[in-house]
Amino acid sequence: MSGTTFNSDADSDAAYFAFKKLQEKFFAAIEMGDLDHCQALFAENPTLKNAPYRKQIVNTTNHPFRKKPLTPEIRPFHHACTHGRLEIAQWLYSLGDVDPTALSENSKSPADLACQYGHFNVCLWLDTIHAIDIAKQPELLFHASSSLPDEPKEKMDSRLKLCQ
Repeated sequence: MSGTTFNSDADSDAAYFAFKKLQEKFFAAIEMGDLDHCQALFAENPTLKNAPYRKQIVNTTNHPFRKKPLTPEIRPFHHACTHGRLEIAQWLYSLGDVDPTALSENSKSPADLACQYGHFNVCLWLDTIHAIDIAKQPELLFHASSSLPDEPKEKMDSRLKLCQ
């Protein structure tokens, strides 16, 4: 009887680690902007769409008592917005059941993350799906445009004039 329990525990552990490995590949594909790979992994396991992910940072000190820190938990939609992967963010949103205004573990919305990392095109798209209201929060676009060349800044300025 204990052998059966052990086997089912081993099976559940194996399933857990297989899912974590698949999830790691999914988040890496998002980060690289590989939509085809994301879609293939999603086809393999549709629960990846909203599964939270927490990346463990490698302990480079090799000190046995130092715990390895973890990054804040993040969801795929947040990750796509953080890395400026507009096509993947749009695909995830089109799948449904994705809240574009949800806050991450460190109280950041996808719009906050996109603007923080200077992804102007993602910010504008999030405005079109009403995840942010640029008219009420124009400072988000100013922050997002700080790393852009002059042409998109001109587009941002004209967009802000329309909002006023």
